Amino acid sequence: MLIVLTICLLGLCCYSLISAYMSWQAVRSGPVHIDVLRDLTGVVDRDDLNARFGSPAPGLFYQVSAAAVRRARGPASWLLSNEVLDAVMLGLLAYSLFAGAETCRLCILVLSGLYLLLGYGLGFYLIFSHLDQIQEEI
Repeated sequence: MLIVLTICLLGLCCYSLISAYMSWQAVRSGPVHIDVLRDLTGVVDRDDLNARFGSPAPGLFYQVSAAAVRRARGPASWLLSNEVLDAVMLGLLAYSLFAGAETCRLCILVLSGLYLLLGYGLGFYLIFSHLDQIQEEI
């Protein structure tokens, strides 16, 4: 059972890491959609994003640099899109597959599960707290 849970958490961590990597690639390649900025900064409110990055071009695309995005990152970004923490969790989960002690394996699973649960929970909270703005954009 713990192995199945570990594999599921590995998949979620991989998805989170790939998503963060793709978001940073989008920032480096040119105009960035508002969704990417929301993921990377943890700032969901459109007015706050406009205050930080200026007015968007049509289609809600912002011309930003990676340095500007890094400066705008808030505490929520640690849980939403942090490739360093995702990579650490991947390493710990991979280690837990081969760890001999069940206590060690269980501690790693609880730690990574909490990290992912908090991150996805925060994401859902931010979406639902700004649902009216997001619906306007769709």
